[in-house]
Amino acid sequence: MQFKNNNHTYCEVSKLIEIGKTKKNKWFMCQNCSLIYSISLENKKNEIIDEQFNEFGNVSSSGIEEFKAIIKTLKRFTEIENLVFFDFGCGDGTFLKIAEEKFKDVIGFEPNKFLRMRSLEKKIKMLDEVSLKNLDQKYDIIFTRNTFPFVQNFAQSINILIKCLRPNGYIIWRDKYWDFFPKRYLDDNFSNKFSSLPLKSTIKHYLKINGIELLISRFYFDDSFLIIGKKTHINELKLSNQISFVKKKITNNLLICSIISYLRKILNKVYLLLRSIKYSK
Repeated sequence: MQFKNNNHTYCEVSKLIEIGKTKKNKWFMCQNCSLIYSISLENKKNEIIDEQFNEFGNVSSSGIEEFKAIIKTLKRFTEIENLVFFDFGCGDGTFLKIAEEKFKDVIGFEPNKFLRMRSLEKKIKMLDEVSLKNLDQKYDIIFTRNTFPFVQNFAQSINILIKCLRPNGYIIWRDKYWDFFPKRYLDDNFSNKFSSLPLKSTIKHYLKINGIELLISRFYFDDSFLIIGKKTHINELKLSNQISFVKKKITNNLLICSIISYLRKILNKVYLLLRSIKYSK
């Protein structure tokens, strides 16, 4: 898994649109796969900033309950007792501890040095970066949560990760997506935190070209998503996913993006309210 600064490796340079610039970074959008990502203007290795996690708290109780519910949902598609579970971005090992009770074997990988130390302190079984790059069809289940926005080289990282998945294995992906990119985000504090900002179409694009069939695909109002997919076959054809003229204009219009962002927040509050009413009955 490479975390150094690389150009977008899967699509042609000619298909890139520069959508913003800060003192230290340029942001691009790929017209083919819709990935938004940053390139450092400084001639240095662009790494994940470990310091941003120095005050990283424990996983919330709602996060733990959600993980248990996801595993329960997975049981609709396969028996899990004899499967090997891999957590990419395992943090302090909270989910691995839960998974140990449900799967035949579990192992994790954490790109952030600070969180990796916390995992090792809990005696969590961990891979190093070299081992991850050399794996091929090793695991039955791959789980990743809130990790990919911080990973350099989004496209190649997904490709390497899915290569670790056995045929007919399952990937569970819980993360953030970005439908719009307001210019107010274009400051160094934001750019130093995130490396890649995938849109809905980006996520589906890279899963499909890496042979993942979507079984569950849920995109929520709070800009998060849950995907459960099954590894079936590799589609060698590059998907055409051109960004329309209207979409380009929306992406670069601060007012429109701000209005859409505000409306999404309202919809999310309504959604959470309705969900709380439903489960309180």
